[in-house]
Amino acid sequence: MSELVFLISKYLLPVIIPLITAIIVLITGKCRKSKGILGAISTVGLFLVVPFSLFNFIESIHTPILLDFHIGGTIFVIDSLSALISLISSILGTIISLYSIGYLEEERKTEYFFLLLLMISALNGVAYSGDLITLFVFTEFLAITAYILVAFYRNKESIEASFKYIIMGSIGAALVLFALSYVYILAGTTNLTELNGALDDQPLATYYFLFIMFVLGFGVKSAIFPLHTWLPDAHSAAPSGVSAMLSGIVIEIEMFALIKVLVSIFYKDTFLPFDSIIMIFLLIISALTITIPNLTALVQEDIKRMLAYSSVYNVGLMIVGIAIGTPFALAATIFHVLNHEISKATMFICAGSFIKEGKTREISSLVGIGTKMKITGMIFAVGAFYLAAFPPLAMFWSKLFLIQAAIGSSQFIGWMGIMIAVLIVVNTVISIGYYYGVLVKNIVIIPENQISEEVHDASEKNKTLLTSEVILFAIMVLVSIMSIFIWGIICECVNSFLSVYN
Repeated sequence: MSELVFLISKYLLPVIIPLITAIIVLITGKCRKSKGILGAISTVGLFLVVPFSLFNFIESIHTPILLDFHIGGTIFVIDSLSALISLISSILGTIISLYSIGYLEEERKTEYFFLLLLMISALNGVAYSGDLITLFVFTEFLAITAYILVAFYRNKESIEASFKYIIMGSIGAALVLFALSYVYILAGTTNLTELNGALDDQPLATYYFLFIMFVLGFGVKSAIFPLHTWLPDAHSAAPSGVSAMLSGIVIEIEMFALIKVLVSIFYKDTFLPFDSIIMIFLLIISALTITIPNLTALVQEDIKRMLAYSSVYNVGLMIVGIAIGTPFALAATIFHVLNHEISKATMFICAGSFIKEGKTREISSLVGIGTKMKITGMIFAVGAFYLAAFPPLAMFWSKLFLIQAAIGSSQFIGWMGIMIAVLIVVNTVISIGYYYGVLVKNIVIIPENQISEEVHDASEKNKTLLTSEVILFAIMVLVSIMSIFIWGIICECVNSFLSVYN
């Protein structure tokens, strides 16, 4: 018993520390009239999570299954890929907590930081979940915090966005719950490490039905087309820190949950990982998710909605690697997840700084604000170039690897693999139209004598916002410089992950 308690306290601290910190924030918020200290408590608590997440990652590199124990039927498994996802979530969560100190006014800070901490705990719980039930519980725990944070401002727009998110998210949750219950009836277990091949003797109709239920269920939460419609509304209505969490971390962790389920239940082998029907179905979804939201982003006038549709487009790119399923393709997807998390969090917090100073989300009213907020404007521009996959920035490599994986898949699916590769290239060019042609060109590099009247008084007086932006900028630069090294680590993590769940 004492050994079990030690394991819990040691390896699950990335889940436990945010919960404890959330309780401290709640008590402090009730006891103190001044709420200024709450952000500091939240940020320090999350900063303490980072070394424990890093410890789990370092130790899990040497052991395929770092932790596998049962608590009332609950299973936690920490492999190196799960630990890497948790580490990224913890780092970005800490930065967004720091950003939120300066972004929020005095409104309901106790509620905000309490929910943010619970969200980080849930994110790490999803990463470490080792069975379908635990995975479901933590994804719903995560969803509840997201629903409430989207409605944080309690105005008509935010309540409508949250209500839409709740309805769609609940449908997705029902589909996942139905599917996992059916899997338990058929396989007699929900342990993800024991499910591979458990459905092979089932009729094809049952096999494909469960696959579709899981894809649609997690697809709502990860914003795949056409189940993405909640995301632009949620981004627009939520505080910018929450928008950064939703696009930078939440939809990616839901995508990782889908990867866990698909690999553990439907994965065949590393040469031809998925049934050809499954592969083609996922590639069709990816093609739609890449193209339609990317074109929609071009015509947006709200900066946060434009970035939200960009996130959906990038989700489509991630699905390409999942559909192909080889270790190389999955590694390309994880590398793209990492790049998107960093760059999109950067874009959203910079956009939040612009919105806070300009008091508008309309791009036409933010024209030239980057010339008034030079550091934020420069970081925003680098984030845009990063997302547009300009070499030598790291997203260039993750997109290149996805294209390479798509071309390589043509030996299994013929012309469709080539078509997907061409589609990625074409949509990358289209995305430059709004990353550079709309955002950078209008916000950052426009002459100072053409700036909008709304932004004449904009400044970078808030050091907390600026510090968080600079930290993310440094991370983008570091990841780009170390791209090949990081790629090698990700490849090792994916191989370890496949050895655990396949």
